[in-house]
Amino acid sequence: MGNELKFDQPVIIVGFSHSGTRLFAELLYDVGVFQVGQSKTFEWNYIQQLNDKIWSKWYDLTGISVGRIKQQSLLICKQELLENLIGFGYKGKVWGFKDPRGTITLPAWLERFPKAKVVIVIRHPYDVIGTLGDNYSKFSPNKRRPQEEIRFWSELWVKSYSFMFDFLENNFSDSFSLVKYEELCSNPMHVIKQVVEKLHIEVSNYSSVNEMKIYPASKKYRKFLNDGHISWDGLRVIAGVTESLSGKCNYDLDIS
Repeated sequence: MGNELKFDQPVIIVGFSHSGTRLFAELLYDVGVFQVGQSKTFEWNYIQQLNDKIWSKWYDLTGISVGRIKQQSLLICKQELLENLIGFGYKGKVWGFKDPRGTITLPAWLERFPKAKVVIVIRHPYDVIGTLGDNYSKFSPNKRRPQEEIRFWSELWVKSYSFMFDFLENNFSDSFSLVKYEELCSNPMHVIKQVVEKLHIEVSNYSSVNEMKIYPASKKYRKFLNDGHISWDGLRVIAGVTESLSGKCNYDLDIS
């Protein structure tokens, strides 16, 4: 019964691309939450493929609604998922996964796993959009690098988080925790413990957290300004589009 309960309460780590979901997933893995990480992004192909089926274009939210996402929950076969986990060595302990696509597909996962715990990782929008690589160009409307289509990416950042926040706050207000990437980098032990305690996640130990090398979350957009990767006008566009959500998360958009 205990193992079944743990399987029914996965830790789902979500957040926009380049927001620090990989770092949080690795830290959570180190303190004892079972995860399958098959790539440098610490993501599991099986989960990625499921999320792609639930909503095939994470970068195009035209017509999206909680109802439409929930209808896709039957694509998630719990028995198949469990068997796949066991194939990677799962033995009934607390488990979880991270995938930025989950920011959009979360209603389907919580339809199948209503007792899941959700961790949302967010990062300053200047640094998120500034660090998106050229490989994201294929998702841009005009196939240009994100820093040349800043309004699109700024709006997508806002829409993605707003969609998720609205859903969670109305339905699962006690089952999620918001993590700011900047705070995670500056004090990982404090942030991990805070999330674990709030969501009642069973972990093994915290000793490995102090051993992980974490670089400070400096304002990378200043470097991008200096090397011409992003422009002042671009930052002003980001500020204008993201102002409301950034304010809600206490991000300072002052670029003076």
